[in-house]
Amino acid sequence: MRRSYLERRLSGWSRHSEAWRALSRLDFVLDWGKLVAIPELMVGARSLVPGLECEYVGQTDTARVFFQRAVTAADRILADRLCQGLPMTNAAYPRNLAVVLRGRAYARWLLGEPLDRKELRRVAEHFVEWCSTKAVDRGRLDDPLTMDFFIAAVRAAMIACELDYAGEVLKVKHKLRWHFDEERSLLGRLVEMYPDVTDAFDIEFEAFFDKVRDPDYQDGPSVKESVPHDREMLALETGIIREMYIIRASPHDPVDPQAVIDAVAY
Repeated sequence: MRRSYLERRLSGWSRHSEAWRALSRLDFVLDWGKLVAIPELMVGARSLVPGLECEYVGQTDTARVFFQRAVTAADRILADRLCQGLPMTNAAYPRNLAVVLRGRAYARWLLGEPLDRKELRRVAEHFVEWCSTKAVDRGRLDDPLTMDFFIAAVRAAMIACELDYAGEVLKVKHKLRWHFDEERSLLGRLVEMYPDVTDAFDIEFEAFFDKVRDPDYQDGPSVKESVPHDREMLALETGIIREMYIIRASPHDPVDPQAVIDAVAY
């Protein structure tokens, strides 16, 4: 029987609902000075992520405000080329660009537009480029941050229906650790076997999905030593991949955002 986290999410919303609503009313897009070195925060942590938290508990009107903010912020960041130009942004490029493009693609999709597969292929390529050239371990995949964005590249490629490219990325010989290793194995086997996915694999994927959609999911030796990872994107994108490759007859079918939201939130 699947474990449900919905009551915990609803309890969290009831405690902090006024803070969420107040946050949705703030116009962060006008305040670029504090974010100029990390512009992608405006699209992800300050817009898409709180929007998802609201959407998971059925607060759609507030969620849509956050999703629209993500789109507006991304459009401005791209128009003004804010992902480059400073030492900090140059070091983060093109990872920061990938985060902006990914956030805009998902926000548009959650607002009712089709999922932009071409954009997500670009996202995957940008993540791979950063892992290979700009990360602190330069492609060796021995740092949690690099592992996180490496796996994010694979997920983006799969959501883009680019299984061949996802397979190429997964061919790197470096070992991963923590949940990154489990996810790499799971996604790698899905790429190899699709469309002949077995019932046993379905059960294994569902177990992984139920684990990572936990709103308090941590990975590492202990809570105090948890490994940094993008928990929100891990849950959302695993939900999208599940809908595309496990639930649906074809990954090329339109992906219903409400089905994914309901599955993650449950």
